[in-house]
Amino acid sequence: MRSSLGPSILITLLVIGSQAGAQTPPLSEVPAAIAEPARAQLIRQRAGLVDQQGSIAAKVRAHNERCADVAEGSALEATCAASQNQLNALIADYRAAAESFNLAVTSARRAPP
Repeated sequence: MRSSLGPSILITLLVIGSQAGAQTPPLSEVPAAIAEPARAQLIRQRAGLVDQQGSIAAKVRAHNERCADVAEGSALEATCAASQNQLNALIADYRAAAESFNLAVTSARRAPP
C-alpha cells in the first residue's frame, strides 16, 4: 500500500480478513449443562456473533480489494482511511461482544445433575 494508512493497517486487515477471529477471542461453546432458558438465549447470541464475524470478514475482504494499492494523496486514500476507521470500530465492538458472551457462558448457572 502506498498511502499514509501504512503497511501495518493492510497487514492487520489481511489477517482479520483471512481469519475473522484472528485478533478476537474465540467464541465459547455453550455447554449442555447450562440451565434453560439461559442456554437457549446463549445459543441464539452465539449464532448472532458468528454471523457478525462473517459480515466483518466480508467487509474486510472488500476493503482490502479496494484499498490494497492506493496512491498517496488520491481521493481513494481518504475513502480507504474512513473505511479503515469504520472497520476498526466494528472489530472493537465485536471483540467486546465476544468477550462479554464468553463471560456470560462461564458465569451461567448450571442445571442440577
